[in-house]
Amino acid sequence: MVINTNIEKAASLPTESMALAGQELAWESLYASYAIDKHHVAYVWGAPGTGKTHLVQNFSDYLQENSHSVLWSSVRYVGLSKQDWERHLSRFAEGHGDLSGEMLIQAMISRCQRQPFCWIVDAFDSLGSYRESIIQLAMELRRHGGYVILTGRTSPFRLWSAQSYIRSHIHVIELTNWEPEFARTILANRGVTDATIVETAIRLSQGRPQLLTAIADGLSVLQDSTVPAETLSFMTNPVDLSGYLIEQICHPGSQRMTWRAGQSSDSVDTLIAAAALVPMFNREWMTRVVGRTVVNHFWDEFVTLPFLESYRGGYYRLFVHLRPQIAAVVQKNRPWTWEQWTKKAAGYYLSRLQSGTTDWQQAWKLLSGFIRPRLGSFMFDTNQPAFSVVWSNATTPVSTRLDLHLTDSEGRIVAESTGVVGDSGALHIIDSAWDLTEPGAMGQMVSALAATFYRYREIVWDLPSQPPDLTAILEFLQFTRGEDTSWSLQFHDRSFKEWIAQIVAPPAAQSPSDPVGAVQRVLHAIRDNHEDYGADVEQFWHRTAAWGSFRTWFLDALHSAPLGEHVDGKTVLVLYYLDHRGTHEELAEVLHVSRATYFRNHRGALEKLAEAVFG
Repeated sequence: MVINTNIEKAASLPTESMALAGQELAWESLYASYAIDKHHVAYVWGAPGTGKTHLVQNFSDYLQENSHSVLWSSVRYVGLSKQDWERHLSRFAEGHGDLSGEMLIQAMISRCQRQPFCWIVDAFDSLGSYRESIIQLAMELRRHGGYVILTGRTSPFRLWSAQSYIRSHIHVIELTNWEPEFARTILANRGVTDATIVETAIRLSQGRPQLLTAIADGLSVLQDSTVPAETLSFMTNPVDLSGYLIEQICHPGSQRMTWRAGQSSDSVDTLIAAAALVPMFNREWMTRVVGRTVVNHFWDEFVTLPFLESYRGGYYRLFVHLRPQIAAVVQKNRPWTWEQWTKKAAGYYLSRLQSGTTDWQQAWKLLSGFIRPRLGSFMFDTNQPAFSVVWSNATTPVSTRLDLHLTDSEGRIVAESTGVVGDSGALHIIDSAWDLTEPGAMGQMVSALAATFYRYREIVWDLPSQPPDLTAILEFLQFTRGEDTSWSLQFHDRSFKEWIAQIVAPPAAQSPSDPVGAVQRVLHAIRDNHEDYGADVEQFWHRTAAWGSFRTWFLDALHSAPLGEHVDGKTVLVLYYLDHRGTHEELAEVLHVSRATYFRNHRGALEKLAEAVFG
């Protein structure tokens, strides 16, 4: 057995974690490889949120507390290029950043010989081409008393599939999600015992240690994690309970009973809410959707959240099991804001399609989630589990037959379709079927086919049985019903780009003839606590969305829409119509403005609100 040259110092380290609940074995394994093992290079890997960075960060803290030298190299902060890493390592080895190649290796070895150190490379597997140089340097350092810890999401067998020598000299520590029973024990040890909260926390986190720990930490700040008796009826709604736990993750110890994304103030919660709109995003996307000011203020805090996963190239996504819950809370409490984000996101992807930055199939994948026949009702639900898409084809001298199969996680076919492409360049879909018991199977089948429409001048879909759910989708996608059982979509007079821009446009209806008067009538109805908004408002909303959502939509627009430069304009509407704070004359005095200015700002705010509500 090869003994670490740091063994005497290492012996003073604790062999058990004092603060890493659920990771004690991983801690002991990491310590053993550092102190007495023959490897001296450890690779800690696992899915996002399993606690890799948390584990090695705590290990680094213990080393430094015991006067051990540590070099922490995070890909997020160092960068991805060879130049970034050479500059970073040169500064550590020699105090300046101009070494490279063999000179850099020798400088790092010399530093290690003078004072052995632990080098931690976080997110090692995201490095790309420079990864090979890092592992070679790690192997050199281990021969001279150094210790290297790498973290990543990729299996070591995939990283070094043809490099058995490297695998044989690396101590592998795999971190996994917690099983439900173990998760219950961890929560109980943190004082979280309410059965409903425990099971919801496990369902939300799917046993992901980082997320489950964040929930427990948030609840532990409260003196009692049991929900007060007067709110038990509220807690029967799983979405609201999820919102309560999300609030605890973001704001530990908060007394709020639901997540504050319902508020219109700009904060890190705004970024969380917007992130639920799409499966993956980057800073550029977020800036286009919510604005540069909010992103600049809160981005750094946002990207450290425990339910955010980071990927190469600066891309992020919300934890897949949490995203639908966040989206549901936001759509319920901020429907007007959600629609504005939807329009901006669709515009962003359309601009990328127009510029050629995004290809045709990727454009459909990105934009299909924004197709909404009615506000808040999306045709293709991107929050549903995605089925695997399998294409096959057979070519004859006169045509090509295309077969599409959608399969679930067990390989079972849940939807299938057959099409024929002839000499004319038209796609003729001659057969299609789907499992009625599988939510989303039919929609995902249509979406998979639509992603290929850009290849054809015409799509003809035979539907002998005319299933109403499918025909409704085809009609919205601008298919025309023929005299027989077929539906057709043509690209003779318009391009695929023009078509997709049309179908992702927001639902439209004729606004009231006097939109300002209609808005004022709605405000008076809210002030007087009734819902008689007038026939013109009802007619507009029935053509746009479900009627029961209008009041929430309107109030979100009032709080969130830019209603002019004068803050007292929006303030007037809130104070007079919502808070009943006095007459117009009394409010003019409270706001220290003349009556003329008061009514001018009042009128301006009404006009802006009418534009926000009715478009």
